[in-house]
Amino acid sequence: HADAIKAVAKQLADGHRRILIAMATGTGKTRTCLGMLYRFIKTNRFRRVLFLVDRTSLGEQAEGTFENVKLENYQSFDDIYDIKKLGSLKPDSDTRLQVATVQGMCKRILGSDDAAPVPIDWYDCIIVDECHRGYAG
Repeated sequence: HADAIKAVAKQLADGHRRILIAMATGTGKTRTCLGMLYRFIKTNRFRRVLFLVDRTSLGEQAEGTFENVKLENYQSFDDIYDIKKLGSLKPDSDTRLQVATVQGMCKRILGSDDAAPVPIDWYDCIIVDECHRGYAG
């Protein structure tokens, strides 16, 4: 998984803005993503990241990984950085990661009765989990 993280870092350094990581089911995509996110946020490459999923169950799985996998000094990502979980409409100024469904973000982008439209500068990086479902454009 370290090779995937290094490859993404190189692509970013080379100026690429869209990067695809393809891994088989059960090979640790979420953990790889967690390691990548931790590296990029810790080094201030990204200030705030949106982790976009197409189903609540995928978001809950990712949240569990962010809460339980120990990264440094026996702390999880959730212990080190502020995470807004599924259902949170807006990150706080110190939020580093927000997990949201595509459907929830569409409501926020288009503006709904419950939430103001999302400003274009809210996120420095967007990770789309399960992009083969047709959400990558």
